[in-house]
Amino acid sequence: MSYLDRTHDPRQRTIGAAGTLIAQGLIGYLVLTGLANKFAPPKVHPPLTGANFPLPTPTPAPTPTPTAKQTPRPESQPHNPLPPQPPISPKTDDNPVDHGSSTGIGTVDLPPLPPPPPSHPVSFLAKGASPIGNPASWALTDDYPGFDLTEGHEGTTVFRVAVGTDGHVTRCDVVRSSGYRGLDAATCSAVKRRARFNPATDDNGQKVAGSYTNSVRWQIPR
Repeated sequence: MSYLDRTHDPRQRTIGAAGTLIAQGLIGYLVLTGLANKFAPPKVHPPLTGANFPLPTPTPAPTPTPTAKQTPRPESQPHNPLPPQPPISPKTDDNPVDHGSSTGIGTVDLPPLPPPPPSHPVSFLAKGASPIGNPASWALTDDYPGFDLTEGHEGTTVFRVAVGTDGHVTRCDVVRSSGYRGLDAATCSAVKRRARFNPATDDNGQKVAGSYTNSVRWQIPR
């Protein structure tokens, strides 16, 4: 029976033992480090506190020093400048247009303005009653009363009549008597029967009641 002869080198054994110790130490370090991180309380950082720091005072800007105002130098003037012209003013009632003279450049002669229209309607003039036809034809010779004609009574009767809006006589009154009642009565009777009038009108042109005064002279024909 044969046996393998093994030879052992003391340096190799020493190196192997050293490597084993290093590996075990490294593993132990790793284990201890992990446990310490797991069970160790977390570190609490102190809170941050603020502080008030005064700001620097701003330095005022320097006041600008006023400089002397420079007067613009006039440009060269023409040799023959035009004289200044008077201003053109609008024509008003206090400054009427003078058609016979010229007041300067730009003046225009305008015709006078027409008068403004009336602010209120034109009113009619009131009119009295006016007769239609000749009043001398109202009393005729045939109207002469027989008694007064026989007695030779003559005279003039002044009368006044009231005229309605239709132009007819509505009333007759003797203003001055002829001296004979028959002649006065014949006057109003003839006028009421024959007289016709244009009715009176007021300021608005409306027909209104009016009056009319005249006379009849009674004279016996010869």
